Amino acid sequence: MVDLLTTDKSTEVSFRKYQPADLQPAFDLHILAMKEIGAYSGARWDYDFDDIEGTYLGEFYVGELDHQIIAIGALRKISKTAAEVRRVRVHPAHQRRGVGQLILDLLTRRGKEIGYTHLHLDTLPWQTAAQELYKKNGFIQTGTQLIEGWEVLLFEKDLTRS
Repeated sequence: MVDLLTTDKSTEVSFRKYQPADLQPAFDLHILAMKEIGAYSGARWDYDFDDIEGTYLGEFYVGELDHQIIAIGALRKISKTAAEVRRVRVHPAHQRRGVGQLILDLLTRRGKEIGYTHLHLDTLPWQTAAQELYKKNGFIQTGTQLIEGWEVLLFEKDLTRS
């Protein structure tokens, strides 16, 4: 288990590594969050949930509050020196309370511990809160890409500079 992290005086979220019993609540949170931002089309593009352990090699985390999963996030190895920040989701009822910052801090810290020198991620153009979070944390937009018919913004962070 990761140390208890406090988002504010009234909300304590504990983060831990994913366990197989977390699959359905983590997937449900993913779908809820995608619907909330208007990025859920019903098409199945999230096959990583079929093999979380194999896809993320033990670097998939859940955040719990009162024994409920309210946040998820993962690192997917791209190369020996780079990983992709994936599936950062916070339950809509718990957004704007610092939980996204906590999961991003955890993933960044883990990336450094593993020895990655660069983190990559993507987000949608209308996810301005996510973009601000990433920029505030040293991620730089490097371009755009069309993924499954969606234009996404690409970001990168050099971990050797932070």
